[in-house]
Amino acid sequence: MLTRRATSGGGRPPLLLVHGAWSGAWVWEEHFLDYFAARGFDVYAPNLRAHGGTRSGRALRWTTIAAYVEDVRRAAATLSEPPVIVGHSMGGLIVQHYVRRTEVAGTALLCSVPPGGIRRCTLRVARHHPLAMLRVNLELSLLPLIEDIETAHHLLSSPSMPLERFRRHHARLQDESYRAFIDMLALGLPGRPTTRAPVLVMGAGDDFLFDEHDVRATASAYDVRPEMVAGVGHAVMLEPGWESFAERLGSWLDAHWPAHG
Repeated sequence: MLTRRATSGGGRPPLLLVHGAWSGAWVWEEHFLDYFAARGFDVYAPNLRAHGGTRSGRALRWTTIAAYVEDVRRAAATLSEPPVIVGHSMGGLIVQHYVRRTEVAGTALLCSVPPGGIRRCTLRVARHHPLAMLRVNLELSLLPLIEDIETAHHLLSSPSMPLERFRRHHARLQDESYRAFIDMLALGLPGRPTTRAPVLVMGAGDDFLFDEHDVRATASAYDVRPEMVAGVGHAVMLEPGWESFAERLGSWLDAHWPAHG
């Protein structure tokens, strides 16, 4: 688990950052870990099983969303107090499951899978990348969606992200669980939200995977107003405009958990 200790302030809950599909804890390392440590938070970013160089005793292909929820539970159990838990994309759905049964200080869902699943997203991807989507289902693998750098760039980045800058991130992407994909479609949806802790729902204006309609659906389920940030794509923490997204998340954190000292 990647860790950054607060470099200022104090008396604030830890942040637990949960990554999404095809990636690992490394997506938070370039900007978000140091940014939020500087704002006074201890920040933790675990790898889900079989991600980021970790090993799993079970083949990635059949790993369930429930297994990923257990990974988050184990990571949170190492913290001294309930965290503000931040989930991105698939990580957002994992977080939605986690907070149904576990106390947290707060929840932030960034470009998250909506509570109703990824049907709209899947149809949109299939329309624009039909051959890649066909391969996904023939090979029982999500690798075909990010294997080609231009396809991956379209799905994960905004037009403001130069392809050459994206290349080094693309080199670190990996396959994702096909069973988790099925869970996100229908079998592993979180149901009606029950958390009473503060919730923030954020979306990216140039997000191809989860558009404003999806973001509003998530916000509606939690009875909060969605926050949309223009000019960034799905992988917000790696985008050229990451600071605008981080600043809005930071403002929400400051409002609920002011720094002391």
